[in-house]
Amino acid sequence: TNGTLLDHRAAEFLERNHFRVQLSFDGVAASQNLRANGSFDLLDELLGRLRRDHPELFTRYLTISATVSPETLAHLALSVGYFLENGIRALNLSPDFTCRIIRPNLPDTAMEEAIARIYELSRSHRRRTGRVPVLLFRRWSGRRPPSPAGPICLAGSCESLTGDTDGRLYSCVMFAGSYQELGG
Repeated sequence: TNGTLLDHRAAEFLERNHFRVQLSFDGVAASQNLRANGSFDLLDELLGRLRRDHPELFTRYLTISATVSPETLAHLALSVGYFLENGIRALNLSPDFTCRIIRPNLPDTAMEEAIARIYELSRSHRRRTGRVPVLLFRRWSGRRPPSPAGPICLAGSCESLTGDTDGRLYSCVMFAGSYQELGG
């Protein structure tokens, strides 16, 4: 979800029934507002409400999913810092699969530098709190890494639903139509 339909009543239901919620939120205003102008303030307020009014949902069942694109990469470390400061316990960084704009002037090292900065933020956070919220830095054993949000796509399993901004439900986030033009 992008949070637009996540009001008090919906959050209460999700918390009471132990739903895992993955909230699309790209980070600081410079990144988030690229997706939808003015959406940062709405999501920042939503995080505050969830933390205050639905602490179990916030701490146990909420995962933030930030989409990383060439345009948001410059703000990635600031965005991760923002989420850590706001008590986010599970942060998923996802590549923008729909990105059609390639910036030829993006330095080859931009991604490595951004990852190095968020790694240092994460190490510092772990030393202070004992937690590793950035999912890509969590240790795992076995064949599949554990995740509070589970696998991204469970389309064939009937275990997961994606709520789109228009209220429609999809079996996988990749099928949601609000941010892409699906072929017919």
